[in-house]
Amino acid sequence: MPETSKQDALLKDIGIVLSQATILTNKYKDLIRQNLEFETELNELKKDKANLVQKLSMLETEIENIKKQSNTEVFNSLDEEEREDLKNKISNLISKIDLHISS
Repeated sequence: MPETSKQDALLKDIGIVLSQATILTNKYKDLIRQNLEFETELNELKKDKANLVQKLSMLETEIENIKKQSNTEVFNSLDEEEREDLKNKISNLISKIDLHISS
C-alpha cells in the first residue's frame, strides 16, 4: 500500500505541475499576442508622429513666409511721404528712449 500511495502522490504532483505549465503557457501566449498588438500600435503611432512632424514643419515654413510677406507688404504699401513720416516718428521715439536712458 505505501507504494500505491507514493505513486498516487507522485501522479498528483505531476498533475499539479502539468496544470501550472498549462496555465503559464496560456499566459505566455496571451503576452505574446498582447506584445504584437502593442508593437502594431507603436508603429502606427510612430507613423502618425512622423506625419505630424512633417505637417508642423510645413506650417512653420508657411508662417515664416507669411511673416516675411506681411512685413514687406506693409512697408511697400506706404508711399514715399508716409515712409518719411514713419521714419521721423521712429527717429523721435528713439531720441526719447535715449533721453530716458541717459537720465
